[in-house]
Amino acid sequence: MKSKFLLFSIVFMILFSFSCNKDEKTAVNKTMTKIRYGTSFGECMGYCMNEMVIEQTNVKLKSTSWDTANYPVKQCQKSISAEKWNELTGLTYGISFNSLDSIYGCPDCADGGAEWVEITTPEWKHKVTVDYSGPNRPVVLEALLDSLRALKTTFKGCE
Repeated sequence: MKSKFLLFSIVFMILFSFSCNKDEKTAVNKTMTKIRYGTSFGECMGYCMNEMVIEQTNVKLKSTSWDTANYPVKQCQKSISAEKWNELTGLTYGISFNSLDSIYGCPDCADGGAEWVEITTPEWKHKVTVDYSGPNRPVVLEALLDSLRALKTTFKGCE
């Protein structure tokens, strides 16, 4: 009886170790196909909404306004290196992104602005929207958001 229990325990441990072998953060990083990032401010003049779409080799930025007559849509595009793509996707390591809430805080309440990031893989797409500068932001996203903000500033004249 003890030997059967011992054998069952060993088999169970081996099967369990194989089932946990695939690390979610690595899988998300390797299969990520797109990162979308944006900001919006409800009560502003000028280009109040920005959306940046990042894929493995290029980045597109679209800036829009509530006043399209005076502020026509601006669109810019540029290439990015594999290193930059890997840097961005690497910032998702350790984040179980698709299990984050869709909204944190009160984005764009009292004209505080909203900031969002969306990650797409072949299996799922998930968007998280946060206060632009509020206290209710998930700490796990800060490094990724900082890097996305920095990338957006490289589009001089398009924002």
